[in-house]
This record gives sequence, C-alpha cells and structure tokens, in this order.
Amino acid sequence: VGHSLENDLHSIRTIHNQVVDTAVLFRSNENRKHALRHLTSVLLNRKIQQNHGNHGHCSVEDAVASLSLAIRRGQEGPSFRLKSKSEAQKNIIHLLEEVKANRLGCETYPVTRETGSFVFVGSSEWIKEHATGTRAHALECDWTGDARSKSILAWIKSEGRRRPSLLVSNLSARCAEDVSSFLSSILEEAPLSTVIMVIIQYGSKQMKEMTKLRRAMKDPRSSLSWTSDQEKKWKLGLETTRTCQVLWIS
Repeated sequence: VGHSLENDLHSIRTIHNQVVDTAVLFRSNENRKHALRHLTSVLLNRKIQQNHGNHGHCSVEDAVASLSLAIRRGQEGPSFRLKSKSEAQKNIIHLLEEVKANRLGCETYPVTRETGSFVFVGSSEWIKEHATGTRAHALECDWTGDARSKSILAWIKSEGRRRPSLLVSNLSARCAEDVSSFLSSILEEAPLSTVIMVIIQYGSKQMKEMTKLRRAMKDPRSSLSWTSDQEKKWKLGLETTRTCQVLWIS
C-alpha cells in the first residue's frame, strides 16, 4: 500500500502483483492524480509533510497516511473520495432547498444552473470560471468597497421569483473592518428567511500572484531564479490561505 508506487517500484526495479496505490484509487473524474498531502488533509482531516524543508518527506508518515486512506476506502466504499466541483455544487443546492423548506414550511421550486435563479458576483476571471454557459445573472465586482457590491443586498431583498435561490459572491477585502462593515449592511436589511454562509480566506489574491511568479521563475527558460527564502514565504502563505473561517447565519 502506498502513493504513486510506480516511482518506488521503478527505483528498486521490482514488479509487484499485489499493489494498492492510493494515487490510482483516488483519481479524479478527469483521470488526474491528487497529491497525498491533499487527500489526507481533505478526507482524513490530517496534515502531513509539514516542516520537512528540503529534507524530503517522512516515508513512515506517508506510508501511514496511504494505509489510512486505503482502509477507509475499503470500509466506506467508492463514496469515500474527493468530490468534483459539479458534485459539490449540487450538494450546496440540495442543502439550500432543504433549509428553505424547513424554515418556510413550504416547497421550493427546483433550482438548477439553467433556471436563471443563480446570481454570481465577483471578478471577471471568477465569473468566467463559474457562470459561463449558464443562464445565471452575473455582475463583475472585485471588492467589498465597490459601489456595485450594493447590488447583492438589492437581489436579496427582491420578492417572489425575482429573488434568487442562490447568490454566490467572491469579493476581496482590504481588512477585517471592511468585512465587518459589509456583512453588517447585509444582515441589517436581509429578510429573515435568508440563509447566509460566509467563508473568509486570508491572502488569496496575493498567493495567486505569488504562485504565478513562482511558476514563471522556476521555468528552465527563465533568467531569474526562485530563491529558498521565496519558497519558504510561498509555503507559509499557501498554508495561511488553506485556513478559512466559516460563519453560518440563519
């Protein structure tokens, strides 16, 4: 049992007929391999490969993580896996329908990406990724201080079928005070039937820019080199962005 065992078997020039490879076991729908660190973090809620620096991974730690993943897969079956974006989106939609039905005591009309009952508010790049090819409403807005962000409250306060069943926004904020002020303005006027989930991720925009720079500088054709200090800052920033705060308001 291991992860990406073809590398280990190739190194020791061995063919083994009984192999459980978690890299293959947990392949994505696009036939793409997931990193062991990512699988362990999401599926087992455990962090591995921390603080090893340039000394590589701990083979014992990796082996234990792979074995734990394989055992859980054997116990729970194919349902124990990473969810695709489309599956995660369906789960959110179904959850929203259940919450609305329970709170309002009535049936809700079907919610799909094609009904136009979705609203997306965010940067042009984010909207292109999430709203392209749908009949959903979309508004470009980069940060909480933008005047266009007020349209979120206008949509929430809409009545009848004009009111979206799901509004998703992805906005940047300069500081905690901006987030607090923005949320306060929403909560003060939002109807009581509104269910709000807020996910706060720190340093996301900076990390995207830093990751692009890292990719460019680590390119063999680049005349610039990516230093060890930059790598440490990048890893620290990456760990920070992976830690989110979630607020559920209903």
